[in-house]
Amino acid sequence: MQQMKYTALFPQLDARLLDYSSTFDFTATDQYNPRNNYLLSQLSALVYKEEQEIQDQIVEWNTRGGTSLKVYVENVESFRFMIISTSEFIIVAFRGTINYQNWLADFDLKKVPFDDGVGEVHQGFYDSVLKMENAVDKAVRKISVGSEKIYVTGHSLGGAQAVIWAYTFSSLKQFVSIHTYGVPRIGNSDLINFMDQSLHSEKPNAKSKVFRMVNAWDPVPHVPYFGYYHVGGFYLYNASVGDSYALENTPKPASATDEEMMLSEDEKMAVRINYHSIGVYVENAEANVKNPVFS
Repeated sequence: MQQMKYTALFPQLDARLLDYSSTFDFTATDQYNPRNNYLLSQLSALVYKEEQEIQDQIVEWNTRGGTSLKVYVENVESFRFMIISTSEFIIVAFRGTINYQNWLADFDLKKVPFDDGVGEVHQGFYDSVLKMENAVDKAVRKISVGSEKIYVTGHSLGGAQAVIWAYTFSSLKQFVSIHTYGVPRIGNSDLINFMDQSLHSEKPNAKSKVFRMVNAWDPVPHVPYFGYYHVGGFYLYNASVGDSYALENTPKPASATDEEMMLSEDEKMAVRINYHSIGVYVENAEANVKNPVFS
C-alpha cells in the first residue's frame, strides 16, 4: 500500500482510496493478533463506504477466500454500524464522523452519568450509542446462537461508540476484544476505572481486551482535555507512517522534528488531520502485521 498523502476536513474519506486485503484473514482468538488488527482497521474503513461498495467487498472476500461472510449495515439517524459474521465470530464496526450531525455529537462535551451509575461519560458519544443501542442489540441477537466470539471496532467517533456500546450490551462476557483507531477520550476517572476492571479477560491471564491504536500527530486521542480519560492501561503507538508499533502506557503526543517545526500552522494542521485519517491507520496496521509487539 502506498503512503497516504490525502488530507481533507473529513479525513475518513480517504477510506475510498484503500486497497483491501485479497482474503478475509481473521482468526477467532482472545490474544492480540496483528493480522486481525490489520483486518479490523480495514473494517473500520469499510464501514464509511457506500452500502453497495460494502456488499461488493464482502462478495469479493467470499469469492477469493472461500469464506461465507454475512454482512448487515444499518443507519440510525446520522450514525451507522456494520456487522460481519460467520458461525465462529461476529464483528461489529461503528462508523466515525462523516456529517454535521456527527460533529454535533463530537462537540457535545458535557459529562453525564453513565447507565450503571459508576461514573460520567461524554454526552455526545453516549447519546449516539443510545440511539443505536436497540438496533445493534437486535441485529446481534438475531445473528448469534450464543457461541460466537464478538469483536468490536471503530475509528474516531466510531471507536468511542465501540467502547461504550460494549457496556450497554447485555452480555459483556461475549466480547473478546475492542480495537479502536484514533479514538477520543470518553469519560471521567471513575468510569474509566470501572471499564478497565470490567474489560479484562478472566484470571489467571487477566489481560485487557482493549487495543487502542494511536498515530503520532493525531490530535483526536488527546481530546477532550480536562476531566476525560481513555479506557485501557496501554496503547499501540506509531511514531510515523509505516513504523513499528511501540507499546505505551502513558500519554505521548508526537514530538515535532526539525522539518515539522518549519511548517506553517496551516501545514501542521494538515499533517495532523492526515494522521487522524483511517487510511493512515490501516497503512500502519499493515506495516505491523509481522511486528511481535506483545512478545
